[in-house]
Amino acid sequence: MWLQGAFARLKRPVSHRKAMINRANDINRAGVKAIEIAGRILDLLAAAEQPIALRDLAAAGHMSPGKAHRYLTSFVAGTRRYALGPLSMRLGLAALNSHQPLRDAIALVR
Repeated sequence: MWLQGAFARLKRPVSHRKAMINRANDINRAGVKAIEIAGRILDLLAAAEQPIALRDLAAAGHMSPGKAHRYLTSFVAGTRRYALGPLSMRLGLAALNSHQPLRDAIALVR
């Protein structure tokens, strides 16, 4: 019985299969877009000289406060002003450490 269902799916028109592929591609693009938005928010936080209010961050990022809030709750919880935290420091230091000139300079100082 299950084999008949598998054959039925293979016999679907090409346009139906293309639509399924397009939907899968849309999902992949949505995932990438989410990372791009998160990166934009992190970039705005990095540029802020002090913790920033949600409405100001959303305005600077050209998005609704609700959308910005959904991303921010993934970064930090329980605050009304937002700033980069310890993870960003570790990521920044790891990025700096990956550059050979910086490693060479550290070796010279030691």
